[in-house]
Order: sequence, then structure tokens, then C-alpha cells
Amino acid sequence: MVGAGARARAEVNPNHAEIETAAQRHYARAGGLIGNQLFAEALVELQAAQSLAPEPAYLFLMGQCHEALGHKTRAVASYRAYLGAAPQGANARDAAARITAIETGVEPSLKSRPNGALAPVRSADAPSPRDSQRFDEPPGLFRADPPTTPPSPVYTRWWFWAGAAMVLIGAGAATYALAR
Repeated sequence: MVGAGARARAEVNPNHAEIETAAQRHYARAGGLIGNQLFAEALVELQAAQSLAPEPAYLFLMGQCHEALGHKTRAVASYRAYLGAAPQGANARDAAARITAIETGVEPSLKSRPNGALAPVRSADAPSPRDSQRFDEPPGLFRADPPTTPPSPVYTRWWFWAGAAMVLIGAGAATYALAR
């Protein structure tokens, strides 16, 4: 929940709503990129969102992206920044566990995550655009699902060839009728 700090920022900056909207767009893009395992690109979007409207959730996600990219020192720094910004946050336990896992080299949490998927950001830490409204996470935001395969070309579908046959039959029938 955004409190008096956000209201104070809004009073100081009349473009606060526009800035929040831009940060949410970066956050949404990062979600799609994370879903496609494009962690470097997602990191750029999260950094842009954090620079516009700082949120602890962005720091946690940046830690996950750094970790997925093998940037252990940066991942620990992001997780520590998250814990500094939200010591009682919904992801505080996960952040502390990830720091311990990185520093000790023990990966206990990978058993609970299918295919090494990123841990979800708890809703209490998700960025909120306004006091009364929560920002909805894009679908599949924190799963590391493999990219979907593109659909097959239209000419490989049965209905394409059935339609083409109907057009040819119709053209043949029209030609025959006009030729008489």
C-alpha cells in the first residue's frame, strides 16, 4: 500500500501519475521478458521502472534477474537493497534465503521451483499506481517458461486448402455457366 510518502511525492510532482504509468509500463515489459527468459532485457526495464518510481518489488526482481544471469555479487546487492527498503516485506524471507544460497553456494530452494523458475513477488510488495488501486501483474510474469513456438503457416492448415478448393470449384462452375 502506498502511504503518505506517495501523496507527498504527488504534491511535489504534478506529473506523478504519468511517471507511475511509465514505471508500470516498464514493469509490465519486464514481466513479459522474464516470462521469455530474456533476463538482461528485463533488467534494463526494471532499472528504468526503479529510476522513475522506486518500489521494493523492482529491487527483488532485479536480484532475480542478476541471479539468473550469473551476476552473483549484483544479485546479493539487489536482494540486500530490497531488504533495506522492505525489511518486513512479503519477499523478505525469499530475499534472505537467496542471499544465503548465493553466499554459501547451496541451492535449497531449487527443489520447490519447477525448472529453476523465478520466485513470485508477493502481492504486498507489488508496485501500486495509486493509494486505492493495486497494479496487476501481467500473466506469467515470474515464471521462466520456455518461449512458445510460433504458429504454423496458414498454408499448412487443412481449412486453407478446403477453402482454396471451394474457390476453384466455384470459379470453374462460373466459367462453365458463362461459356454456355
